Formats: sequence, structure tokens, C-alpha cells
Amino acid sequence: MKIIVKNSSEIYNIIPQIQEALNNTVYENLELSIEFKKNFVYPEVLTSLVAFINWCNNTYNNFIINNIDYDISNLYLHRMKFFKLIPYNEKEPVYQKHDSMGKFIEITPLNFDKNNKVTIQSNIVDNIIKIFRDNYKLKEELYRCLNYCIWELIDNIQNHSGECGTGYISAQNFPNKKEIRICIVDTGMGIYNSLTSSPNSLYQDITEEEAMIKCVEANVTNGSGMGNGLYHTTQFIKANGGDLYLYSGNYCLEVSSGCNPVIRKSDKWNGTLVFLRIDTENTVDYDDVFDNCMIPASVDECDDELDGLWS
Repeated sequence: MKIIVKNSSEIYNIIPQIQEALNNTVYENLELSIEFKKNFVYPEVLTSLVAFINWCNNTYNNFIINNIDYDISNLYLHRMKFFKLIPYNEKEPVYQKHDSMGKFIEITPLNFDKNNKVTIQSNIVDNIIKIFRDNYKLKEELYRCLNYCIWELIDNIQNHSGECGTGYISAQNFPNKKEIRICIVDTGMGIYNSLTSSPNSLYQDITEEEAMIKCVEANVTNGSGMGNGLYHTTQFIKANGGDLYLYSGNYCLEVSSGCNPVIRKSDKWNGTLVFLRIDTENTVDYDDVFDNCMIPASVDECDDELDGLWS
């Protein structure tokens, strides 16, 4: 099986190429090769590939990466910790690492403890918010509530992953493109199984397509999470005019150009993949994102909600 990453490949260019591995009914043997055609690759593509490769390594009885073909002068793959996070022996060259603070977050595992709680360090989320602060002018209250939304996105990954889930997160500002890109991905049970399998869920009889619709509605939870993160993130992207892609199971939810969410049948993703593209030239009004739902309405209330998120 071979994956070809072309110049500026988007996440929707990559997912169709991994279907051979995801749709097998017998997970016996899999050999993988990856070819990076050009120097430039988006961080969400690398993040999703890391999640996919490690899913293969944990699922197939015999999994091997035969070759990863890339321009050795392209240090970006190393800088994003791509090779360090996959079962492939590639020596990291000696090079000057520029400070990432306020610019990007390397691909970072969202590890789970024995109670299936995310053990991500809070400074990772703080650094993502710093990317926003340094590159995107918003009112102070929105920075704090964006912090809340990112934690809630991670909370959704936790609740949708299941015991076998492994999650990853990355973020980067692209000043020339006037955009910030964030990817949060896991390879667990996915949205449909999460909403329908919990004994406390009110949605045990819905279809997979209906589960995708429900997951961006306010106050929808499987009985474990807070049930607002995807809703408010969707509202933010609509107001901003950016893009949101949400892959889970056999469906994709897309929000683009300020329009309402569109659900479509798609190639399969085992787990949940959320990709956000934020337009840093378009500001957002607080009321367009945080309406009459039960959300943090002030800085102090946001802090109170964050304090209780993991309790």
C-alpha cells in the first residue's frame, strides 16, 4: 500500500488513500510506503498520518513501513516530530530549531491514563491560545472562551476514543496565507459508537449520519462530556468564514465560507478527526459564537467552567 502526499495536499486528499488498510476484515499483514512529492505539507496531514500509522501498528499482526521517500533537505517533517512518533527509523539531522512559541505546536500525543482521561499538559493548550493572541486580533473574552472550546474538543476526543484510542494535536499559523490551522485526531470508537453505546446516552437509536448531525448541536453528550465543544467551534468557524472538517466513521461534516454544516458520505476514518482553518483577517463577534446556551459568558465564568471540566 502506498500513500502519495503531493504539494499542498489537503486532508481530504489523503483519507481516500488509506481505505485499503481501514476496510480490511482480517488484520494480518500490511506493508506501507509513503512518498512526499514536494517540500510543503500541511501539519494536519502529518498529524493524521501519524495517527493512522500508529493505528496500523497496533491493529495489524505484521505491519511494516518499507520506505518513506522525501527530500532530505525538508526539515519540516523532523521539526513536527513526524518520524519520532511513528515506527520508522529515520535519524534526525543536526539543525537549528527556531522557537515555536506563538507560531506552531509540534504533533503532540494526547495520552490517556488508566481511567481514560487525557493527560495532555495544559501548556499545550496555552501555547495554542498564544498562537491566536499573537496572530489574530479578538476581544479578550473570546480568547478565554476559545481556550474553553479547545479543551472541550479534547474532551470530545476523550469521550469518543474509547479504551483503545490514541489522540494527537497540532497547530500552526501561516502568516502569508492569513490562517491558523489546528488538527485534533484520534483512532478510537468514533462519534456514532460513542453516542449510541453509552448506557447514559439519550441517542442510542440514532443512525451514523444522525450522530454526525447531533455532535454539532448544543448540549449533546453521551452522558460523560459537556456537550458544547463541537457546537461552539462550529459557530466560531461559521462566523469567521473559515473551514471545519470533521471525519468519523463513514461520514464527513463540513463547514465552509460561513455556511451551515453539510453532512456527506465519505471515505472511512476509524475514530474522530477534526481539522480547523481559521481566517485571521476575519474577526468574530462574541454573540455569534456564544448565544443563549450554557456557556462561559465572562472571563471568570470561563475559568470556573475550565476548573470543573476534569473534575
